[in-house]
Amino acid sequence: HRDLHSFPTRRSSDLMELDMFGHSLSQYIDGLVHVFNTGQGVVLTSNPYTHVAFMEGCFRAGYMDRHELRNMFGKVRENGISELLKPHLILYLDAPVSVIHDKMRQRGKGEEKVMTREFLEAMESWYKTKFLKEIEVNTEVLVYDWSEPGDFEVVVEDIERIDFDRYDNEVRHPKFKDWRFEEDLVASEMRWKYTTNKFIIMNCMRVMAHQFPRMWFTQDEMRALVNTYHNVSSI
Repeated sequence: HRDLHSFPTRRSSDLMELDMFGHSLSQYIDGLVHVFNTGQGVVLTSNPYTHVAFMEGCFRAGYMDRHELRNMFGKVRENGISELLKPHLILYLDAPVSVIHDKMRQRGKGEEKVMTREFLEAMESWYKTKFLKEIEVNTEVLVYDWSEPGDFEVVVEDIERIDFDRYDNEVRHPKFKDWRFEEDLVASEMRWKYTTNKFIIMNCMRVMAHQFPRMWFTQDEMRALVNTYHNVSSI
């Protein structure tokens, strides 16, 4: 993140974006493992479904190569997302771009220099015109005006009022369809899949590198990567 704030047009921005998506995908799979093995819910602050918003901001600001990275990221995302179950609920805390940008500036970490208003507007546009409209077909969506921080107790009460079982007997209804299993055996297979075969899903990160030169490591970068790995491993 520090490199992105200091040198947003470096090739490392592309690598960072791919790595961030991989982390988000891994965390989401861990969440599914927890749900299937304990029956408890999981709250995530980000997920692989929404991660493309950051990439859209980078594209609009000119920090990443639009054609090459979008093709590569599209393949990675398509392969990874296709193996997941959509979330039951999405919370979207909405605030004007001007408010978000001002708060970044007040933090004094320099984020606002890279995450410009144009950057943030691109993210906001993707969320509101594409993501929320598409995801609400299968997922419950709650949107709040967060120009000023609201009361989370109200949010919790709204969540508690949602009947997540109301479509259990409507086989063809798209809402929560990923979570309706015809037989217990299917649910058991899903549990086994996420618990023991996470590495197979994560293989979507292994794109054909020769097709995307911006993803190549230089000799110096590879040497630094190997040295870092050995130093961390020896601790």
